Order: sequence, then structure tokens, then C-alpha cells
Amino acid sequence: GHVVRGSFDELAPLELAKALSKKSGRLVIRNGPQEGYVQFERGLIIYATFHDKKGDAAIEPMLSLPQADFVFEPEAMLT
Repeated sequence: GHVVRGSFDELAPLELAKALSKKSGRLVIRNGPQEGYVQFERGLIIYATFHDKKGDAAIEPMLSLPQADFVFEPEAMLT
């Protein structure tokens, strides 16, 4: 797979989530100093972190950001 880069201007968070629905890899979301990570395994979220939140509590604030840049690295694992 290819690394996918973009911003919420180009691809709304819900559309991004749909696009990753069957993928495995690491999604990094950045908005200035704010940074979040989501690990996908065949479309399932197996790990997420944003600020001091983890899991489901991290997903909603990330997807609610009015603007952010993202990078999806297929097959990459969080380390």
C-alpha cells in the first residue's frame, strides 16, 4: 500500500474513516501541537491515543477537530 497524506479540508474525517475501513496501518493526525495516533488492523481500531486520552475517548476529539493534517502509513505499527 501507499502512504496517504492529506488534510480534513480535502477529506472529511468521516470519509477518511470510511476509506480506512478495511485497512491495516497507522494513522497520525496533527493539528498544530496536537497529535493523535490510531492503529488499524483490517479496518478495526486496535489502539488510539490523543492528548491524555486513549481508546474510544481519543477518537471523538480527533474526528471533531475542525482542521488537521493526516498521514496513513499502511502496515506500519505503533512503537
